[in-house]
Amino acid sequence: MQAGRLRHRIDIEQNVGQTDSAGEVIPDWQTWLANEPAEVIQTGGTESLRGHSIQATATHIVRVRFREGFHEEMRIRWGARILGVVSARDIDGRRQEIWLGCQERR
Repeated sequence: MQAGRLRHRIDIEQNVGQTDSAGEVIPDWQTWLANEPAEVIQTGGTESLRGHSIQATATHIVRVRFREGFHEEMRIRWGARILGVVSARDIDGRRQEIWLGCQERR
């Protein structure tokens, strides 16, 4: 992984939500890694009409250095944008980088 490609700075957050008395999970996002260097690549997007509103979804690949503990229940804060992690894969199995498949809803 070339360091020059990691030109974006992201925060990776994990949900440490609590369960209330009714059994419903109340989300509470805490920063797991702050100011992490990454490469964010937009790979596509869609628009769909639901009811009387248009829902837009953008998909991204986020490349970061390998760390233990990445999972699909995390999210990425990239400036004012929030990207939900859909998949986390060590592409070549060498434990050098993780590719995070993400979705952003607007």
